[in-house]
Amino acid sequence: MHILSALTLLLLLSAQLSAQPNFGPVRIDAGSDRTFFYPTVAVTHDGTLQCSWTSGSDEWMGAYSREADLTGVPVSAQDTVDLQSAAILTCPPRVTLVTLNSGAWSKLIYHE
Repeated sequence: MHILSALTLLLLLSAQLSAQPNFGPVRIDAGSDRTFFYPTVAVTHDGTLQCSWTSGSDEWMGAYSREADLTGVPVSAQDTVDLQSAAILTCPPRVTLVTLNSGAWSKLIYHE
């Protein structure tokens, strides 16, 4: 499963930037995760995409974020926001990135 689908990006870009890029789905995670939850994409003040998602395996669940350019190419390292044992979780962690007036990002992590 791809974190960023072309459809999501095209809708987001059309609404936010009036752009019409042409590219396929991209994967911005490590590539070894098997399950994914809560993917989100937000446009930053710099015009890049701030992406967040939760993924995991049988042993752990993690919440992550990463910045990508408008074609889906990562421009920052993957940020591990929350990582916990799957044995103690009843639901995956959700990460929400909120932009502040200063342009900085606040990361909110919670379990529903």
